[in-house]
Amino acid sequence: MAKTARWPEMLDWKDVRTIFKCSRTRAYEIIRDTNKELDAKNMRTCRGRVSTAYLFERYGITVSVNQ
Repeated sequence: MAKTARWPEMLDWKDVRTIFKCSRTRAYEIIRDTNKELDAKNMRTCRGRVSTAYLFERYGITVSVNQ
């Protein structure tokens, strides 16, 4: 059985950095850009954090669950 990561509902820069294998600065840029998109849709955002569900959907990230 393979291990799968469980992600929190909201991701911070460390989580984004892990997912995208990028720098801290780039992680913050991804969060800012994604939150701007959510603001444009009149959805609530939290500075420095991003919704896991939206980020995964936006960037086409799939999480497989092995049974």
